[in-house]
Amino acid sequence: MENKMIKLLTFTSFLACSSLAWSQSATAPTTRKPTSPTALQKYQSQKKGITLPNVTAILQWGPVSLRPHVDYEYSSVNGLNSNNEESNDTDIQKFSAGINFLLGEHWTLDYTSTWTRHSNDAFEDTRDDRLNLNGWAQTANWILNFSQSYTIDSSTQIESASQSESESFTTNIQGTRQLGRRTGLDLSLNYNQRDAEDFSGDNDYNNTAAISTMNWFRYENSQRLNTAIGAGIGYTDVEDGIDSSYQTAQVQANFQLTQKISLSASAGVETRQIKIEGSDTLTNPVFDAAINYDPFEQTQLRFSAGKTVNYSIFRDDIAERVSWTFDFSQRFLGRYFFDFSTSQRESDFIDSTNGNSVAESDTYKSFSYRLSTNFLNKGKIGVFYHSSDNESTIGSFEQNSYQTGVDVSYDF
Repeated sequence: MENKMIKLLTFTSFLACSSLAWSQSATAPTTRKPTSPTALQKYQSQKKGITLPNVTAILQWGPVSLRPHVDYEYSSVNGLNSNNEESNDTDIQKFSAGINFLLGEHWTLDYTSTWTRHSNDAFEDTRDDRLNLNGWAQTANWILNFSQSYTIDSSTQIESASQSESESFTTNIQGTRQLGRRTGLDLSLNYNQRDAEDFSGDNDYNNTAAISTMNWFRYENSQRLNTAIGAGIGYTDVEDGIDSSYQTAQVQANFQLTQKISLSASAGVETRQIKIEGSDTLTNPVFDAAINYDPFEQTQLRFSAGKTVNYSIFRDDIAERVSWTFDFSQRFLGRYFFDFSTSQRESDFIDSTNGNSVAESDTYKSFSYRLSTNFLNKGKIGVFYHSSDNESTIGSFEQNSYQTGVDVSYDF
């Protein structure tokens, strides 16, 4: 049952963070992920019946370990928007250096700085920073997870159709408690503060803060099926815009169809109040579903789909989105990895100052693949291709770009 609790906590984390719209970079995403605390890695490996590899830190002071890491990426991009009126070709070089601190077995702290250089003067050379703090603990009755991040990002965004600088600070707290033999609680609280450059290019910044909570009561119907009912609330405060609040009620089911196939789905309704005189309440169905199929140990397939409603910081509008994603991962010859991903997202941007009418509609499609391998035990090298296409009812937000490149990373 505890292993199921970990999986459910991971699945519901997305639902807890949906009050403030995520941003979508027009270029390929980074492959480096935050490091989990050692205690969580040990817990998950024990449940899976595998042995956790022994990794030696380059520096050690008592319970504190230091593990530096570096990344380099070179890519060529065609059709990348430098502002929301024109697209350009450019070669991009990214160099990242950071340090991962293991603070005992229950905490990790990672700081990474990234320098980006463009061959085309239409784009600005930038330095971005990312700081991640993660904590995990297990008591007799609770599994607790804490994460906090601070990010400065200056990449080209799909929503703004331009190179846009943003600064964000996010805190997420999650807890899972077993109540009885078949019942349990999943609780979460999320706070997100973000300052983003206005897409108009006049160097104005839109400052936004959002707080939300999503909580579930779970029942284990059988070893393969568990269901839940949940409720959540949230509030978005916009410094130079229109505030909003929302409430949501949902049901959820997780089903282990076979040893290799698992299904998860949630559905419900959200009501959102726009804090402006004369604005009607927005009522929308919301859902999230995923199917995982692992036909072999080295093969994974995943299809997910969902509908969300949240605030778009770049557009200063409420965004209603319906999206789907398909991912495929394959390991072959023992040491080579192939990853493929494709997705589509339909977005309607609601103008709350004009009777909640649709101000703009976008259709975003992406396609990417990556071939990689490990070297010298702690290094990775790969080649990748990424394409993105955004069709919009407003021509200045349209974008069609493709990117090819190579990246290398090493953890000391």
